[in-house]
Amino acid sequence: MPDFDLLVIGGGAAGEKGAVQAAFFGKKVALVEKEPHLGGAMVNTGTLPSKTLRETALYLSGFRQRGLHGASMELGRKANVDDFLFRLKRVTEAERARMQKNLERHGVQVFHGAAKFVDPHTVDVGGGKLVTASNVLIATGSRPHRPDSFPFEHPNVYDSDEIVRVHAMPSSMVVVGGGVIGCEYACLFAALGTRVTVIDSKPTILGFLDTEVVGWLTERMKALGVQFRFECQVAGCDANDHDGPSVRMSLSNGEKLEADVALICAGRNANTDTLALDKAGVVPGKRGQLDVDPKTFRTRVPHIAAVGDVIGFPALASTSMEQARVAVVDMFDLKYKTRVAPLFPYGIFTIPEVSMCGETEESLEAAKIPYARGVAQLSENARGQMTGESGALKLLYRIDDRRLVGVHCIGEGATELVHIGLSAMLSGATTDHFIDACFNYPTLSEAYKYATYDALGRIEQTHGQKSRAVSSDGWDQDLFKRVLDFAAKAHGSQQVPGSGAPYVVHLVKVASELLRAHVSAPFDINFAMQCALLHDSAEDAGVKHETLSAEFGARVADGVFALTKNDSLPKAEQMADSLQRIKAQPREVWMVKLADRITNLEPAPPHWTAEKRTKYRVEAQAIHDALQEAHAGLAARIREKISQYA
Repeated sequence: MPDFDLLVIGGGAAGEKGAVQAAFFGKKVALVEKEPHLGGAMVNTGTLPSKTLRETALYLSGFRQRGLHGASMELGRKANVDDFLFRLKRVTEAERARMQKNLERHGVQVFHGAAKFVDPHTVDVGGGKLVTASNVLIATGSRPHRPDSFPFEHPNVYDSDEIVRVHAMPSSMVVVGGGVIGCEYACLFAALGTRVTVIDSKPTILGFLDTEVVGWLTERMKALGVQFRFECQVAGCDANDHDGPSVRMSLSNGEKLEADVALICAGRNANTDTLALDKAGVVPGKRGQLDVDPKTFRTRVPHIAAVGDVIGFPALASTSMEQARVAVVDMFDLKYKTRVAPLFPYGIFTIPEVSMCGETEESLEAAKIPYARGVAQLSENARGQMTGESGALKLLYRIDDRRLVGVHCIGEGATELVHIGLSAMLSGATTDHFIDACFNYPTLSEAYKYATYDALGRIEQTHGQKSRAVSSDGWDQDLFKRVLDFAAKAHGSQQVPGSGAPYVVHLVKVASELLRAHVSAPFDINFAMQCALLHDSAEDAGVKHETLSAEFGARVADGVFALTKNDSLPKAEQMADSLQRIKAQPREVWMVKLADRITNLEPAPPHWTAEKRTKYRVEAQAIHDALQEAHAGLAARIREKISQYA
């Protein structure tokens, strides 16, 4: 009988969660970790250390206060290595202790040693101690790839695991590789005042991100002081211990670079080379990675599964934990968590942060899916103004069903803000989700509403163009009313003056084109009232559009006339007020039209009571007063008519 139901190899993020998941359901579990401490790269060299150092750099540099107080990014005092690494030690120790306690609480037996297979069910867990298990979960993580062309033996040439123990604060640094790790450390050291140059063979950094977001980040990194050398490679690198810069590099474009330190970010290798996988019947692939079933995470040997960095993409701590849980549930048929969520967020802890989930503009274009983008600038958000934030939230919606398919955010807090969009996408949310939602005010989360407004304007513009192309002589009043309805929501949501302006701008353009293309559209009172509303929304948002004002003026004038005939002068007064606010030319046409219609009204019916006649006259006087400032002559003609209701 096997010693354990499950043996987990590797005590990092995935290993801990897989072991605890099985133990929670009553399985006998052991875990073997070759390092003295639990946590793997997540706790000891990668995720937590790099993010902790980032927070330290932001604190020491005063970066977050720059936008709020206009402070420079210079250090308030000279930071040394002890300052830099102080918080790191506390965070890693606390997380190691948490993991140890979690495993103990669930009864997981922990071995410290370098595991290697003896046969498919037997593993040497160190020192010749053999254990057997019905199932094995490989979660050994990865380590930095170290190309032979770089002198890693020199103390000033680092890989991404070593840099978290930097022995001195450098004044200059060359980062080879513009991927996630390279960009994160480039920003971190640049914030501390280090002169940083990033070298990459590609034409841009972070090629998997939305291109527009990459552009935003690149500009922010340049503002931080980071320099870039794109589309070139390192032709040679040597290091010395003489006075001056320690590292010298020759680039393929002929340029020479010198720096105090070099950070080489050339990808990662899976930690599988010491496992004696051949004894288990498992064959590793490129850089030691293991092929697995994408749903169950089983290898070619059914009782052996692998998760996390050892199976490659996406190689995130978050997804690795989920993979481990799913793999264990499948192993023991636990009827619990049966899949890893089809959508997951990327969190890139540059300065500022970048996060995304779902589609990019490039992926939608490649798939030929019509979409609309909506962008909200965080600098126009009330909370963003308070904190000095200058990032952006970008949403991508499919045009056919208005479903949210992509979320992209740049700015401090982006890795938190993205989860609102992630949850919405997992529930199949459309534009209505954020239009109907009520967000706390003031918060950055409100950006979801205004990015959606922006996208809706683009969607309506696209639909409007299609409608006219299909039926050039028809009037799509339902479409126009939808435009007006969206305008009403934008108008009502303008808690911060001008915050809905980008959306209203698009609506104004769409509405103007529709009105101009269909001057003979049928009239109704509600339609005229909505026209007045959209005009007022546009004016409140600071939008000026002469054609729209002229066309709306004619529509609203029709509305005033119809309302006076139907004994609805309170509404007529409101519409006349809108007319008075419309200043664009040509206003003579619709003002004369309005004056003619009012002055040609039949006298008040004989059956009207004196009270009703007085009310009608008072309200008609309000129309007169509203128009008088804009056109005194026409107001005089209306005044004559008012006397008939005395």
